[in-house]
Amino acid sequence: MLKIYATQMTGVLRKLVEKNEAAVEDGGRLLAQAAISEGNLFVYGFGDMQAVEFEALYSQNALPKAKPLVRDDEWAPTGAMDCVLLATFSGADEEAAAVAEKIRETGASVIGMSNLEKGQPNPFAEAVDVHVELCAGEPLIPLEDGKRIGLPSTAAALFAYHALYISLFDILDEQGLLNDL
Repeated sequence: MLKIYATQMTGVLRKLVEKNEAAVEDGGRLLAQAAISEGNLFVYGFGDMQAVEFEALYSQNALPKAKPLVRDDEWAPTGAMDCVLLATFSGADEEAAAVAEKIRETGASVIGMSNLEKGQPNPFAEAVDVHVELCAGEPLIPLEDGKRIGLPSTAAALFAYHALYISLFDILDEQGLLNDL
């Protein structure tokens, strides 16, 4: 079972990379602009995508200057110099779309990550400046009764986060700005 999961997960990550090369680079640029300016980097994960928020704020791979978008049920004010990373399971998430639209109205840049719903409107994906498609909306492992388990969306979101993180540092390194953090 583990080999099946590893094979399927490799396929998900390969698809994520193929579909998102430009988005990751664009997201890295937005993160870099906020990191080296007077702006802030805010992060918020809806539901199980809080894993991305915790990784961006508290891990060894935390974003420089990263702050939680919501603290003690209070939303941080955002402005034109800021960049916000939002993660949600589905591009059809209306709540996440409304949050992204509200943030963009302040002039802040918004990077979003989610799975896209085929044949459905994806208002969240349309409401952000840069969207990273997770390609991980379906469970990977079939059981004998026909059900499937092993939904890889959170793992894919963390992979996508690390891609953005690496892109950010690659851009800063190319520009000789790593010491400015």
